[in-house]
Parts: sequence; structure tokens; C-alpha cells
Amino acid sequence: MSRKQDLKKQFDDQRSVDNIAQECAGCGVRMYYREMDRHHPAGKHGTNILRYVYLCRQCHREAHDQPKVATRRGLLWPSRNTRDITDAEWADLLAKIKENQYRL
Repeated sequence: MSRKQDLKKQFDDQRSVDNIAQECAGCGVRMYYREMDRHHPAGKHGTNILRYVYLCRQCHREAHDQPKVATRRGLLWPSRNTRDITDAEWADLLAKIKENQYRL
């Protein structure tokens, strides 16, 4: 199995350990995780595919329709899909998302 296939399998398998109820990282609404989108703030390059947050469909659409706002809120990494982000960068990004969760 190639590295890419292995990462894709890990991504698919990760769903089984996610909580059934998730909170949107954008607006805070809680709902069944299958009604939400797994959003990759740093893109899907390499191991970044395993780093995601849940967004309701409206927040996910807004994150991609308004990239400058989403970047300011931490929902998009400024240099998406260029490299794997580090654990420290991911932790900082999650903190920024949490800090800005209810700001539009």
C-alpha cells in the first residue's frame, strides 16, 4: 500500500473514533457528525489529511467563499497544501479557531 493510500485509509478509519455529536468549529452548533463536513484548514497534502475540524455545511461553504475571513479566523491555513504542518502549528491553529469560533 502506498503512503497516500495508507493516509486515506487512516482518514476513513478516523471517522469511527470521532464522537457522534460534533460541534461546528465555526458557529458552535452541535449536530450529528454525518450531517457535517470534515474541513481541512491546512489542506489535504500528506499528513494534513488527518488534521481536520468539523464544520456545519453553511460554515464550510463560507470558509471557502470568504478565504480572507476564514484565514483570519484560523479556518484556512495561509499556505494550504504546500507542506505538512507540524504538531505545534496544528495546536496553534486549533487554539486560533477556538478563540474565534463565534466571530463572523
